[in-house]
Amino acid sequence: MVSSITDALTGNATAGEVERLIGLDVEVRSDHAPVTDFRRLVRLVHDNERLLSELETVRTKIQQAWMYLSEPGSNPTLAMTHLERLRMKRSALLAHLRSNRIEARLLVGKAVPDDEQIELN
Repeated sequence: MVSSITDALTGNATAGEVERLIGLDVEVRSDHAPVTDFRRLVRLVHDNERLLSELETVRTKIQQAWMYLSEPGSNPTLAMTHLERLRMKRSALLAHLRSNRIEARLLVGKAVPDDEQIELN
């Protein structure tokens, strides 16, 4: 029998034990470690922490680029190119965070609002 959620997360439990422990759907990966909704949510939280850290770094770099641009003798073409690259990275990070939010809502059984629906081509 599973003694704790830690056993479930580290793969020391069978899929059935994990399902009984936390009452969530269970998939089995090829290495036979159970992949639960809870484990997916934990992965999303860790992923979001990393993405938010990257987003803060990008915000700092954007501020630095604007400060550079306001200095006399700056190269506006270089600064604007750098800003455009940073804006694209920021946009990609925000899109990834949004997709994680949608996945998390689906995992906990909440409906995704119509304005957050993603169409896959």
